Amino acid sequence: MSHITYYVCQGDPSLTAPSDQTYQISNMYLRLKNQITKSILVVDLTHGPGWTSLSEFSFYAIKNTPMHDKLLLLFPWECPNVNQVRESVSIARIYGYKDIAYFDASKDLPLNFISSFSNLGEFNFTHLVNPMIICGAHSSWKFTQPHERTHKFVYLSRNARRNRVILANEFFKRNLTKESIISCGWNMATWDANEFNKFINPEFRHLFPVTLPEETEDLRESIIWQITDRIPTAAFNIIAETSYEPISEQAQECWQRKIHTEKTSKAYYMYQFPIWTSVMGFVQFQREHGFDVFDDIIDHSYDNEFDPFKRIQMVASEIERIYYTYTLEQMQQLVASNWERLKFNRNTLSDNGKQYTKSFNEDLTDWLLR
Repeated sequence: MSHITYYVCQGDPSLTAPSDQTYQISNMYLRLKNQITKSILVVDLTHGPGWTSLSEFSFYAIKNTPMHDKLLLLFPWECPNVNQVRESVSIARIYGYKDIAYFDASKDLPLNFISSFSNLGEFNFTHLVNPMIICGAHSSWKFTQPHERTHKFVYLSRNARRNRVILANEFFKRNLTKESIISCGWNMATWDANEFNKFINPEFRHLFPVTLPEETEDLRESIIWQITDRIPTAAFNIIAETSYEPISEQAQECWQRKIHTEKTSKAYYMYQFPIWTSVMGFVQFQREHGFDVFDDIIDHSYDNEFDPFKRIQMVASEIERIYYTYTLEQMQQLVASNWERLKFNRNTLSDNGKQYTKSFNEDLTDWLLR
């Protein structure tokens, strides 16, 4: 008999349960209910507090629920890391699930992670890509005209990561802060001084976490969107994408997938020139999806560097070159003279969003009815 069961992991008090993803699934299920013949268990991990809790919650939810025909795992907004995928395989094997769907925000399929330690033939995997995080534009996102740009660069990183801290440190080392908007690690839940001080020059450690006036530990949406309003005042957006390499020994625990999140979407939506700190090949990934990355203005050769340490230094050097090549007035003119190209990226973002939404609806429908 067809039915659906939801388990929602509620670990972050600043977020409301269930997640938008669960509502998406629920709405589609209700539309197709009379055609669905299988029972479905949905485990929503999007608001979980961390990997350990997600693991425990997954096992608890599935262990304490009668067997269903299908299992749908909703991962945090970005994507599951290697351990989360491995855990999902273990869950499927232990409890006998054969038909599993992932729901995350990367078009880079997770199967390449699990192929080395799982016999894929024993499972039927479906990868559902969340179009909301990839290309969705929030109604409150704004852009400013070229002459209204008051800063050269914006670099905002709410959550501390090694690569983000290293790049923020480079801003101070290279004296790139005067005409830039910078924050790094203001979500104190992610700040570990013992870990991150290793990557910060001693004379700059008192500046970290780098916090803007309106940034507090209050993570309500209203606060986050106030900070978002500062983004379009810059000509260039330094995007610390969620994808990152491990620059420590815990390589297997880090995301290594190309993930286009709202961080990249904001730059396109706000008519800005993008520079990324992300995994190798991320800029090419953007080109392949139709975006203009302004190769005539920005040297993206860092995108071909395998070593993450060297890549961050190359990104910092390119930021420094641009910072001292153009005055603020010249950057305003640069934005004005490239306005149609920037508008093209904004339109491409919208077009891709429509296509991803169409593909998602088709894929989800196929999985539910299968």
